[in-house]
Amino acid sequence: MAVSSKKSKMRRSLSTLLTVVFSSIVLVVGWLKRDQLLTSFEVVREIPAWTLLLLAGLFVLTLSLAALTYYMLALKPVRYRELLVVELAAAGANRLVPSGVGSMGIHGVYLHRRGHAAAAIATVVGTNNALGIATHLVLLSALWLIWPETLREHTMKLPVGWTIAVVCVLVLAAVLCSLPRFRNWLTGFIRDITRHFSVYKHQPHKIVLAALLSASITIVNLSIFAFAAAAVGVQLDLMPLFFVYSTGVLAGTATPTPGGLGGVEAGLVAGLIVFNVPAAMALASAVTFRLATFWWPILIGTCGFVVARQKKLL
Repeated sequence: MAVSSKKSKMRRSLSTLLTVVFSSIVLVVGWLKRDQLLTSFEVVREIPAWTLLLLAGLFVLTLSLAALTYYMLALKPVRYRELLVVELAAAGANRLVPSGVGSMGIHGVYLHRRGHAAAAIATVVGTNNALGIATHLVLLSALWLIWPETLREHTMKLPVGWTIAVVCVLVLAAVLCSLPRFRNWLTGFIRDITRHFSVYKHQPHKIVLAALLSASITIVNLSIFAFAAAAVGVQLDLMPLFFVYSTGVLAGTATPTPGGLGGVEAGLVAGLIVFNVPAAMALASAVTFRLATFWWPILIGTCGFVVARQKKLL
């Protein structure tokens, strides 16, 4: 027990250290690029209020779809109206802690209050997350198959540094796969995902509908990014936009900061620059997108959390 507690403290300390280090890097880079930042903020200030309201409204739509996804996956009776409030609370929590931990915790507490045991909670939350990843990859792959020349044309222009980075990632993946401990973890992860899905084998329609809802969430989020980019003058086709958006999501997931702060922005900016978007406009696009999907959710999420506590949902 003491060993487990010690390991837990070490993990928390390491997570805190990584967060501090990454946040410091973001601040330093932000200071060095302050001229571009100021130019980008000036561009964002020119965006019409109705556009910002549209982006906020689309984000609220993603919360409605997410609530409906959990409604379909729940193994015990739940109420959709309650899930809407829980999603609001999770929207704020997910921006205050790294890698979606807050969102998973909020959903777990609610499901527990609605009669789900620990295994059932893991199944519902795990299935939801797996569907989110799977549908995103399916959509990206489908677009790549439809317009392969669009992405190939631009990836051929990648700087040497990007090529080196890709090679390093592939080498790292190969090294990890050669380690028994990592292989065991990966095998266990796949086994857990398979077990999660098997729970719904007698109700396959739930998985199908939940998958369609997860895909819809990705599409709406992509629409938010597309509108945000267009609002500051960036014009790109669907495939490049999806590639850039996916880069931002991946960078945010790998970034040990609350809500992927800094990582998402860096991924979006880097992706847009690859497609020949000027740095200031790329940063303005990322800032506008994050206004709708990071800063606005913190505000409404706080209200949602208060309501959820008052209704004893959490």
